[in-house]
Amino acid sequence: MAAWKDHWPLARRWAFLKPRLLRLAQESHGMDVDFCPLPDNVCDEHGLWLGLVVDHGLDLVLMTSILDEPPIVQDLLEILSTAMECPHPTGRFRPEVVFLRDNPEWEQLLPYLGHVGIETVVTEDLFDWDAKAEELIEWLKDRWSTPSEVVIQTDEEPTIAKTLLELRILGDEFLFFEQPKYE
Repeated sequence: MAAWKDHWPLARRWAFLKPRLLRLAQESHGMDVDFCPLPDNVCDEHGLWLGLVVDHGLDLVLMTSILDEPPIVQDLLEILSTAMECPHPTGRFRPEVVFLRDNPEWEQLLPYLGHVGIETVVTEDLFDWDAKAEELIEWLKDRWSTPSEVVIQTDEEPTIAKTLLELRILGDEFLFFEQPKYE
């Protein structure tokens, strides 16, 4: 009974996603999907997590996610499905293969991806993902700073919600304006 309760949120979300994903054309791309903690020099007030979906064929970050708690399997499913359904830059599609870092939490997702014809490869190294995560983190370091003049003028302390919103906006800006343009 406990195992069923552990899988219930994932199974319920999957029931809505599966028909939509099956309608997507399957392409021979591979995708890396994972999360990592953001380093303290990006945002030292809170422990935040960065999630990315990286497309092998395009060598692009397709989707970002910044969370204020350690990610769970539902977060991984959400970022992956959003990347598949996003029309930018080449249209919506299902990859043939999804590469996941070896994490026991992610194992729950493997049978679900198999139901829509996506092969999963669990590995220790996600070289494309690691390179893109490093690139995005460096990009965030260059642009992220707590605007002290706003804090002083409004007498407000920065909150986790404000920090998350600002970092998520920067992540979206990176996706659409800072990456090489796909032709």
